[in-house]
Amino acid sequence: MSKNVGAKKFFNFFIIVFPILFFVGLLILILIVRANNQNAVPSVNNSSSSSTQGNASSQGIAVGELNPAQSIFVSGYFNYEDQTVFEGERNVLFFHADWCPDCYQTNKNLISEKDNIPKNLAIYKLNYDTETELKQKYGVTYQHTFVQVDENGNMLKKWSGTYDLKSIESQLI
Repeated sequence: MSKNVGAKKFFNFFIIVFPILFFVGLLILILIVRANNQNAVPSVNNSSSSSTQGNASSQGIAVGELNPAQSIFVSGYFNYEDQTVFEGERNVLFFHADWCPDCYQTNKNLISEKDNIPKNLAIYKLNYDTETELKQKYGVTYQHTFVQVDENGNMLKKWSGTYDLKSIESQLI
């Protein structure tokens, strides 16, 4: 009879502890994968002639130094930086929040479609939680918002609810 009591205690302990350990491990795995996906977007800083385009060669983007006297349109999907200089009218700001499931899916889609981004389109991922000045400037009140800007940073159009490159392109003016 004492064998049964010990087995029951072990079984009850196993029933309680195993699911907890399983879900903690799953949560850690999800966080690691998300962190790796968020780091996959390169940054572009094209404000000075000594700036280069980081990981551009692996993304099908022309590699070289940007010369202010030379107009080279940078296309692709990048992390926004304060010194970003826009070229042309096909620049899109993507207000992304790490905690937003729609933003996560859109980011994942854009990373997988980066080789299909047209040469005259640049998409810049911004942190919705920290870019308060730009949110105010463009009237952004919701994460997962897109803003098309011209070369001077003037808003041309604003929208939400886009999940892939094709939908972004269909919104451009």
